[in-house]
Amino acid sequence: MTMETKQGVGSVGEAMEGLHQDVMLCRDVSQDGKTVRIEVEFSAPDGWILRVIGRQGQISEWVELFASSSDAMTTALSAIRYEGIDDFYDDPVFHCLQDALADSPQERHSH
Repeated sequence: MTMETKQGVGSVGEAMEGLHQDVMLCRDVSQDGKTVRIEVEFSAPDGWILRVIGRQGQISEWVELFASSSDAMTTALSAIRYEGIDDFYDDPVFHCLQDALADSPQERHSH
């Protein structure tokens, strides 16, 4: 299993931890042909927020805040590597909702 990353708005190494407004780092991570987006955003004065965005826009957001953007990014990469990208790429609840909507009488009559 290989993991490929592409830098977005900035890199962890380029992030200036002293900035306190409108700082967000984005990074696309691909594994097994699937790509998710990691977003690390500064939330003054508390710390850094971590989110992983799946293919249909579902968001996995960590409850705790991080002391640095590096800590947040490392946590996301470790979670993807340990849990697998599927846990973030697809959300089974979305599939159940889509299936339910597709099978609803109202949906069938609208076509």
